[in-house]
Amino acid sequence: MPQLTCRSSRLAGFGLLAGVLLLMSACGGDDGNKSTATTSSGGAATATSKSGDNGGGSGGSATSKPAANGTSSDLDKLEQDLVPPKSKQVARFSADDGVVVTYTSTESLSTLKDYYDKKIKDLKLKVQGTLNVTDSYSWFIGDDNNKSAHGAVIIAKSGNDPVSVSVTLAPGE
Repeated sequence: MPQLTCRSSRLAGFGLLAGVLLLMSACGGDDGNKSTATTSSGGAATATSKSGDNGGGSGGSATSKPAANGTSSDLDKLEQDLVPPKSKQVARFSADDGVVVTYTSTESLSTLKDYYDKKIKDLKLKVQGTLNVTDSYSWFIGDDNNKSAHGAVIIAKSGNDPVSVSVTLAPGE
């Protein structure tokens, strides 16, 4: 069985949260649901559930609080750059040390895989690792010493449901 290691406890925490949000979005729910979240690290946290069409992948309408180290604008831009095409934002959790956004997309799994392969390359993000399992793909991004923004993009398909996409990002240290 493959073993994954995380260079940052923040990334590990956000990875767990991303998995939970991805599972929640795969299980569906109506657009009237609201979410709340808290953080045990003492940082400010916000969470929102939102519906919005991200028609050709040109970006969503996410907002975030400034990070303690002043890198929120870079993180916001990266978050916008990683919005999947033909998607709807399902949930968003943000804290001083990162963000997790979950979407559903009407694009096929293979189209989204090709999209993120190209997008990550075009953004010149360093891929630390990938995980490909039946009907899901993951990219773990960031530099070797966590100086730049880092995180994960996970896409998964379940039955006839739309493809679920989770983008997890944390600022560099």
